[in-house]
Amino acid sequence: MKIIFSKETKSGFIKDIDGKKERYLIEQNLFKKFLVSEIFKVNQIHGNLITINRNGTADGIILTKNNVAATILTADCFSVAIKNKSQNISGIFHCGWRGVVSEILNKGINQIRQNNNDDLIATIFPGIEKCCFEIGMELKEVFEQKHIPLFKIKDKLFADLKTAIKYQLQDLNIFKIEDFSKCTFCNKEFFSYRRDKTKKRHLSFIIN
Repeated sequence: MKIIFSKETKSGFIKDIDGKKERYLIEQNLFKKFLVSEIFKVNQIHGNLITINRNGTADGIILTKNNVAATILTADCFSVAIKNKSQNISGIFHCGWRGVVSEILNKGINQIRQNNNDDLIATIFPGIEKCCFEIGMELKEVFEQKHIPLFKIKDKLFADLKTAIKYQLQDLNIFKIEDFSKCTFCNKEFFSYRRDKTKKRHLSFIIN
């Protein structure tokens, strides 16, 4: 099992196994490797709902208990892990364009941050980069309103979702940002729904 792992946020992104089909196998490995007592997962709906220490319908999970984990699935959307080191609170968020537009990070980080002196760190895992994230003109105004960078190549419009995520983190005074991202569309080592309509998903996790 190949894992892109962040020691800073104690989070990871599994590259080579279908997290949707092999979730049980992955969870057993996480139980064994990190000695967690419980793993939370959510039914993702491309929104900004967030659960705390529980399963449910949401696109983000916050952990306030020790020795537990949370997981989300992606296949072009970005997964973003947040760690509050001073309070030992963690969160992981599914950041597709709808999550970025609906500001799921703003909502989640405001719950993770307990006071202004907290030491927060973010980790961004692989997602579709600006080179390949083509959007329709019907989204242009929506993206501009949320300060998602746009640019044209010939007659096609592209969006830079990762930079928008970094802008949102910096607006929330998070400047310690680990960027592990590679374009999931360009690099065939990753699953990409936009590239080949795959049903496979990467599993990202965070341990608290």
